[in-house]
Amino acid sequence: RQGEEMGRFLLGSTVVMLWPAGPMIWPAAWCAGRGIRMGEVMAVRNANGV
Repeated sequence: RQGEEMGRFLLGSTVVMLWPAGPMIWPAAWCAGRGIRMGEVMAVRNANGV
């Protein structure tokens, strides 16, 4: 019926992330096409600003 299915994610989901202002430290192992698992640390804030 109309409106029964609102959407389908065949190739993954889109996520919008918000980060605090300032420099971030990203994992060195990250590269294009690499998957991310739920709960995985994605970045840490660089408190030193370097």
